[in-house]
Amino acid sequence: NLEGLHYVKDIRRAMEFDKEIDSMKRAVVIGGMWLGVEMSGALARRGLGVDFIDEGPWLLSELVDPDVAEPAQEALEKLGVNVRMGTKLLGFEGSDGRVRAVSTSAGELECDVAVICLHKLPNTSLASSIGLELGTTGAIVVDDHMRTSAPGVWGAGDVVEVPHGLSMLPISGLTGSHAYAQGRVAGANAAGEDRVYDPVWIPWGFMAGDYTIGGFSIGETLAEAMGIPYVVAKGVGVSRARYFPGAARTHVKLLAEPGSLRLIGAQLHGGEGIKERCDFLAFVAKRGATLEDLAWMENIYSPPIGALYEPIQIAAQNGLAEQAVRRPEQVPA
Repeated sequence: NLEGLHYVKDIRRAMEFDKEIDSMKRAVVIGGMWLGVEMSGALARRGLGVDFIDEGPWLLSELVDPDVAEPAQEALEKLGVNVRMGTKLLGFEGSDGRVRAVSTSAGELECDVAVICLHKLPNTSLASSIGLELGTTGAIVVDDHMRTSAPGVWGAGDVVEVPHGLSMLPISGLTGSHAYAQGRVAGANAAGEDRVYDPVWIPWGFMAGDYTIGGFSIGETLAEAMGIPYVVAKGVGVSRARYFPGAARTHVKLLAEPGSLRLIGAQLHGGEGIKERCDFLAFVAKRGATLEDLAWMENIYSPPIGALYEPIQIAAQNGLAEQAVRRPEQVPA
């Protein structure tokens, strides 16, 4: 019950928290998911000294591969954030009813405000009270029409679990865009329509300081942890024509199924357009696109908005070269 200790669960609480910021000098942000990363950058921009702590070995280690996390951490540090990975939260110290320090495995960190940005957990108290079936993630089990185990009851958002498009394992706690789409399906079906919510390929992305990272489905770290075989295709392009002001390097890493080279995941970082590329990759992966499809994709060339060679295309072509796969009609005589 210390003042200055915040859990940012919704926009209203965030707005209340925002009123205090200008009178603060030091902040500690706890938790390595993207909310913590974005919060750290935002507080640093407001002029606070920021310590960011997380138990993971690298930034967002449950989601992001280390080669993608490294430039994101560098971007935070460029803003002045002290990134302390491998650091465990032990408790909070306060005086006069206000938080004054955060106790960690690396020592005590003085602060005027502490923000906890840990994992979301589904609030299933109502569901449990009426006997709805809960799944392995702790969220409500729904079918592809968002129907729960009780007749006439539909579910959507953070409280439900849905299958991952690649593994078909249940997953919960997705983004607002998923909750919105699930709500539309659930509402339409509750009103008598017949709509299906497909397994999810989970495009994601966020800002770390002034740097953008994103992806969809899985990366190398998660694939290895799950025992999913894969091959990698990497490439570096630019976000717009090289000679045009604002051009930035865009790094693309694609994961594909061995043999078929069907796209199963990706991680990207760098210049503008990361979000749109991740949305596109998740969409085409859902439809079975392969590295060969991406290697010969069409793309816009307009110097202010798009380079001659699309970074996704570069990565896919590099991947094909490594796998010694060629379209016969493209092989020189």
